[in-house]
Amino acid sequence: MKLRFVKLSPTQNMTVIVDEPVPRAAHRSVAAALMDYASVFAEQVGFRETPTLPGARARLQMMGGEFCGNATMCMAACLAREEGIQPGERRSVPVEVSGASGVLMCDVECAAGGYICRVDMPLPEAIQPRADYTLVRLPGIAHAVVECAAPESLRPGAEQRLRAIAAELADDAVGLMLYAPETSRLLPLVYVRDTDSMVWERGCGSGSAAVGAYIAWKNRCGMTASLTQPGGIIETAAAWKDGVSKLAITGRVTIACEGVAYI
Repeated sequence: MKLRFVKLSPTQNMTVIVDEPVPRAAHRSVAAALMDYASVFAEQVGFRETPTLPGARARLQMMGGEFCGNATMCMAACLAREEGIQPGERRSVPVEVSGASGVLMCDVECAAGGYICRVDMPLPEAIQPRADYTLVRLPGIAHAVVECAAPESLRPGAEQRLRAIAAELADDAVGLMLYAPETSRLLPLVYVRDTDSMVWERGCGSGSAAVGAYIAWKNRCGMTASLTQPGGIIETAAAWKDGVSKLAITGRVTIACEGVAYI
């Protein structure tokens, strides 16, 4: 199988977008092959599809049917490039994404060497305190937010902990967000059920949004934060009005390579 693809780096959360139709029944196996070290090598894979909602420029179907904020920004950057965006220009790009209802608007600015993207995120379906974490359930993905002084100190045993949390939930994807409030550091681990993949992500868009929602919920007020992750910084912002009323993330996307993959 020959597949056209684009590989992008949203805060080093290496993402492959397959740029031609692939039957959804084959998404799991194709994604696993593309993510392999011997192939294109990435943390996650999305598939470009024809949109089903009015106004959307394209549909992004993630490898496990989950929602992904970083991949949404990647898709928007690709579409803006197709539209001929020039350095210094901005475009609003409507995108349909798996795991999210409605059309998501992504603002794309063409900057030196890449794109600055801001996407309005789906609002939390629930924010629930648990025994040792707070669960922020977004459409298509749930994140367990754990406050800690030093995220790296919790890395040993984190994968087993996330598998145990995921076993209690029915969500397509589940993340463990190790968050240090005093330093705004975030160490994200994400599990996708359909592909049975678990990745320490260099930067997590939906996880950053979940942390923003958690901070707003905890303090009962709007917030903005720049979350430092292994791959760089993702900005998160939340508005509060009897709950989280608006949620957005901003990050930098660069195109690493594009071409044809042989599966």
